[in-house]
Amino acid sequence: MSGGGREFAFDRHAWSVLIWQLVSRAPSGMLNLGLVFFGEGVLGSYAIGGMLVAAYNIAYAIGSPLAARLLSLIGTAPVLGAYAIVSAGALAALVMLAPTAPGALILAAVAGFTFPPVTPLARSMYPRIVGRAKLEPVFAVDAIAQEFIWIVGPLVATSAAWLVGPSAALLIAASVLLAGVSVFAALPATRRYGNLHGIAMASRSTVKGRLDLRLVAILIAVGFFLVGTSGTIELFVVAHFGYDNPAAGIALAAISVGSLVGGIFIGKRPLRSGSLPLRLGLALSGLVAATFSDNVIWLVIALLISGGGVAPAFAGVHTIIATRVPDDRTALTYSLSHSGQLIGLAVGTALAGALIESVSAHAALLASIGSMAIAVAIATAAPVLRRGLER
Repeated sequence: MSGGGREFAFDRHAWSVLIWQLVSRAPSGMLNLGLVFFGEGVLGSYAIGGMLVAAYNIAYAIGSPLAARLLSLIGTAPVLGAYAIVSAGALAALVMLAPTAPGALILAAVAGFTFPPVTPLARSMYPRIVGRAKLEPVFAVDAIAQEFIWIVGPLVATSAAWLVGPSAALLIAASVLLAGVSVFAALPATRRYGNLHGIAMASRSTVKGRLDLRLVAILIAVGFFLVGTSGTIELFVVAHFGYDNPAAGIALAAISVGSLVGGIFIGKRPLRSGSLPLRLGLALSGLVAATFSDNVIWLVIALLISGGGVAPAFAGVHTIIATRVPDDRTALTYSLSHSGQLIGLAVGTALAGALIESVSAHAALLASIGSMAIAVAIATAAPVLRRGLER
């Protein structure tokens, strides 16, 4: 990587935050499949498993902004500790108590609502650790780390279910969550740079920039349609190839590999006024190319291209938040953005499923193109995103 990437890699505070926030966030990559396996293997229904996933993600989307706000009001250590204990305890109770479907839905919702706000906290810390001038490569690495979570997490969940049983992934996720958050909260970097309560107190006696609600709304909308696209395209791939066809796994891996490569070579570049629309446009171009042929190799290449814009687009959104939002509101804004993404994923997945059942798999592909096109249009038409980026 360039200078900013090297600075991030060798700064001990930045490195420790990257590693342990990655460990703390890792359970989120396991839980969707883990809850599905639990629903089918223990409660006897994939439908119940899907309901558990929905309950967890909707509660997560609702609770995340509240948790981020509590970081500023109460303090980092109490919020992280309490949330980790309750969320991990709810997951463990699912396995130990083996409740009926209604009880399982309540516990899944509790686990989601109290998932610790590590992601918004870590992202709000980066500007204070490495400086605002080096944010692009930092957020590029953060986006790449997110891709690893969604690659390794499902693999761990599937392997645990196969080797141990349908409940194993939930216990692993609970254990990793407790361990990761405990270490993350105790890091010198977290204690030094993550004191959002202190920042909030200081902001009361200093002149601060106001939170631009239009900017926040637009970033939420961009994330909604960007992640909604991911939900629709994943279902398209599974429906098109069949879940038992290795080509489906290769095609899905192509998206992640493209995103990793894009994060390394594009995401670290300085963010200019037209960067976010161009990065989203790259993702859109690959989806459009996927409509030209059903050939496996062609689809893999098209999805590889599309993935190339995903991590850079996330890095761009995170950089805009870090540079445009007052310090005492960054964690809340990251949480609101993440909630929009979770809702987009739920809506996109539901829409794709309905289209596949009633029309065809290709209808889901067209829906993903439409969703990404809306994201490009919003990023292009919103002047508030371009302020401060012309350089």
